[in-house]
Parts: sequence; C-alpha cells; structure tokens
Amino acid sequence: MKLALNGALTIGTLDGANIEIREQVGAENIFIFGLTADEVAAATLAATRRARSWRANPSCKRTLDMIDSGFFSPGNLADGQADRRSAAVATASRSACSPISRAYAEAQDAVDALYLQPDEWSRRTAATNALNRWACSRAIAASREYAERIWHIKPVL
Repeated sequence: MKLALNGALTIGTLDGANIEIREQVGAENIFIFGLTADEVAAATLAATRRARSWRANPSCKRTLDMIDSGFFSPGNLADGQADRRSAAVATASRSACSPISRAYAEAQDAVDALYLQPDEWSRRTAATNALNRWACSRAIAASREYAERIWHIKPVL
C-alpha cells in the first residue's frame, strides 16, 4: 500500500491491501496473479487427500526421512515432526504450486514488457499515484490499528 502511494505498479496476489488497491487504481494498473480463494481451498483439500502419496516420490521420502532423523532440527526432534507433516502436504500440493509459479512468471513478463514502454509505464504510475489517494489515510489507520491491537500501545500526542 505504501509503495502504491508513490505510484509503484503492484504485482501480487489478490488478497489483503491488493484488493483495495485494485479497486482504487483499476485492474489495468495492477498485476494480479495466482489462485482465487476458492481455488486455493480446493487445491489444499486435494493436497491433503494426496498427502500420503509422498511415499511414491523417492526424493520426497528422502527429505522427509531427513526431517524425521532430526537432521534439520538437531536436539529437537519434536520440531521436525510438524515440519514433516507440512512437507508431506506441500509435496502433495505441488500441482497447486506450479500454476502459481507460472502465473507469477507471466505477470512478471507483463511488468517487464510494460517497463519497456516508458510513456505507458509513466501514464500508469501517474494514474496509480492519482487514483490511490485513499492509501495515505488507510496506511495511517492500519498502523494505528496494528499498534493498538498487536503491540497494545497508544500514540503519544
């Protein structure tokens, strides 16, 4: 959000402040990639169902065996157990991650192509700056909310 204040063209997933930024600056002035919330939920469910399939992947089995042995958490085998479960699900969900990586690469290619068009790049950054005037007050409000809710502090007047 703070970068958008300065006219930066955002590249990111459609969540958090990026949703608000897209609403303010227009979809043509932000580069969104990745899965929708529904697609993430479906991919996570499918990955969880396939989580036991790690045994069929020798590389994954070797990695998970290393986690089990405490290789990555010497002296604290319990830490490795949670990591092992996460790694098994992550490996099973590799098919969900590939589209995200591909989508990011495509979005980055679009940013690179736009950057090679200085007039259009300048027009879009100026539009982002002009259309995103709400971000300043939103950033201040978010900082105050974070300070109060997370840090439990109040601003000094």
